[in-house]
Amino acid sequence: MWREGAWVVLTREDDDLARELNRRAYRVVTLPCVHIRAFDRGALAKTVTALGPDDRLVITSVRGADAILAAVEAREIRAPVTAIGRATNDRLAQSGVEAELAPQPDGASLARSLDVPGGMVLLARSDRALADLPAILRERGARVKEVVAYRTVAEALGDVATVRSRAPRAVVVFASPSAVDGFAAAVPEPPGAVVAIGPTTAARARMRFGGHVVVAARPDTMALADAVDRAALEVADDLRA
Repeated sequence: MWREGAWVVLTREDDDLARELNRRAYRVVTLPCVHIRAFDRGALAKTVTALGPDDRLVITSVRGADAILAAVEAREIRAPVTAIGRATNDRLAQSGVEAELAPQPDGASLARSLDVPGGMVLLARSDRALADLPAILRERGARVKEVVAYRTVAEALGDVATVRSRAPRAVVVFASPSAVDGFAAAVPEPPGAVVAIGPTTAARARMRFGGHVVVAARPDTMALADAVDRAALEVADDLRA
């Protein structure tokens, strides 16, 4: 079968996806390309606890949720909360924070659909977060404050030599624009095919590598594995050409 023994590179630790890809007969190597550094918890706590019922706290990732929950207790969050992504929402719920799940898993879509509150919108995000979310909110008349919840380091750490040798004929899976940047800095040749978890990551991959990017239908294990199938078939067709 065309996918048997084909190589897939994961750019973050994802045991569920690795198991599913192994079940589908792929050979999987993981090269983490994003690393998280803690930020000033005191400053984060002060900003979050200053919010009131007329404000809104927007948390865009699981890492953002973890950073906030490390800085404050659930009962100290008095503002309504919006979470981007099911995993982010689940992480907040596990700690007793009730959040509204954004209808689309990307910042630009949320910015266009979010009900603008009478108070402030606080964005608790990475220091490398994209500018589209606050820009669109401000265009819609929102008062926006941004706070760095954590720092993102885009750097590939692991068996870079193996990935460099396999990448031109492998499918590489990216879950964030920062992962694209970290991979591109470490691996000079473009991948055989690229899978992106969503449109924002896909846009960064096209900018870095050019060519076609397969975008997962949903940001979950099965949808990503199905996207790998489509991308791997493209690689197989290219090798036969």
